[in-house]
Amino acid sequence: MNALEILQKRQSVGKLQAPAPDNKICEALIGSAIRAADHGNLTPWRFIFIRDSGLEKLGQVFLAAGLQNKPEMSVDEQTRLLSLPLRAPLIITVVARVQNHPKIPVHEQLFSAAAAAQNILNAAYASGFGAIWRTGEIASDPYVAKEMGLSAEEQIIGFIYLGTPVQPLGEAKPKATSDFFSYWP
Repeated sequence: MNALEILQKRQSVGKLQAPAPDNKICEALIGSAIRAADHGNLTPWRFIFIRDSGLEKLGQVFLAAGLQNKPEMSVDEQTRLLSLPLRAPLIITVVARVQNHPKIPVHEQLFSAAAAAQNILNAAYASGFGAIWRTGEIASDPYVAKEMGLSAEEQIIGFIYLGTPVQPLGEAKPKATSDFFSYWP
């Protein structure tokens, strides 16, 4: 597949299993991420890899955060929080490292970190792996950020779950490009 086909056919895959990308592919994923648009070359991102027993530990962090916010949480909801990270054999946490800069606003740095996350998704698809970008309340929870070692200037952009698709991917649903653009003036 050429680059345009990869970009046009990539799709999120929520049902993932082992194997996860190996170290060589992971290096390629990050090599793709760090090519994201980056005004001023601030490199306003970093990446935390979580696998094996780290996935269970992350589930414990998710549960603790959930209980802080909702102490009366049901057992089913507690079990769900514990199991969230176990939906894939590898998670890459994309972290925005926001810097105070006179010419480059915070939102541009966040956009750059998001672009890095998208590059990981595209590179995973190009490498034959499935991936999905997950966010939600847990990604912006201060307790989760603290437990993952983020500084006050950092924030989680999302958790990218990676692995081998459980089922073969079908074709991406086509969308009419004319529905998404116009000419101005």
